[in-house]
Formats: sequence, structure tokens, C-alpha cells
Amino acid sequence: MKVIIETQFLAPVPVFGRLKDCDQVMLETHESYQKRSYRNKCFLAGPQGEISFSIPLKKGKHEQQLITEVEIAYDENWIRQFKQLCQSNYSRSAFLEHIFDDISVILDKKHEYLYELNTDLLKWVLNFLELEFDLTETGGYHAHYNDEFRDYRQHWLPKQQLKNSFYPQVFEDKNGFIPGLSILDLLFCCGKEAVLYL
Repeated sequence: MKVIIETQFLAPVPVFGRLKDCDQVMLETHESYQKRSYRNKCFLAGPQGEISFSIPLKKGKHEQQLITEVEIAYDENWIRQFKQLCQSNYSRSAFLEHIFDDISVILDKKHEYLYELNTDLLKWVLNFLELEFDLTETGGYHAHYNDEFRDYRQHWLPKQQLKNSFYPQVFEDKNGFIPGLSILDLLFCCGKEAVLYL
């Protein structure tokens, strides 16, 4: 299967559920940035339920900006905030220690561009899960692709459509199972066995 996807910050579990069956994936590099999307946002679990975390972006008109040119803002220490969020909410998870250091190394690079950060994180997840396919970038923008490619650029955005298989979650006893969380939630809870739930 061949698919084209938009860049996402530690994308939801169902995204990787679809990618595991692919033999070719193209990352969209010629779209404009879209607000209220997973491009700079992910969802994690907390004691009160779902938690949204967004990477701050440099001020400007992002809506008209090419996705590969969107810059990350470091005025506030969002990396430290994100690490603290992971450590406090996933301290009871079985695999936090095994994954957290690798993710921290990537975040600590302080990428200038959102696309570069997302791509580094995506490649790390694919390597960790041992998902192998041809990962390339688009050569230009096409509103529609032919039948050879399934176009998932917009199909993964609505939260209510992100359903996935059950897996043990940290706060499941309080909140029940929460579908559509970031792949990080699955990795912290299941480690290498995460691939069995995709």
C-alpha cells in the first residue's frame, strides 16, 4: 500500500496502525501549515483524562506558510514542560525509562523547523517499532493523488475518527480507555510490544 500523509508531532496511534501495512509513505512537504491539527499538537493521558500539548511556533502568518518553513519558538521552555508532563503522567508506565532518553535527545536538538522535528521523531518511532517502508517526500503539491496513493493528509484530523485497539493505559482505572492518543502513550505503556496493538 502507498500513502501520503502530513507531518505530525508524535502522531496518534491509529496513524501508525495504518502505516504498518504500507510499503511506501510520502510526507507532504508542499502544503501550507494548518491550524488546529496534529502538525504541532499531540494528546497524552493524565489523571484527569486527555491532555493536549502544543509546540509553540514563532509569530507570523502560519496559515499561508509552507509547512517546511514553519519555525518553532523557544521563548518559553516548552521542551522542559513536555518532559515534565511525560515524567509526571507516565511515571507508573512500564517503559518510560527505556524510551524517554531517546525522545529527550531528539527534543534537545532544538530544531529550528517544525517539519524537521516531526520527521526526526517519526523516524525514531519507525525504527523503534521496526516498521520498514520506503519513506520519501513529495516533489510538489497536488490537491489530489491518483489511485496508486491513498491520501491521508486530512483524514486523520478529526479526533472522533481516531479509534484504535485497546491496550493497557496508565490511568485506565480512572478514565477508561482513551482512543486516539499519541503514539508516545502506547510506547510508554507497551514498549516494543506496541507493534502488536497497531
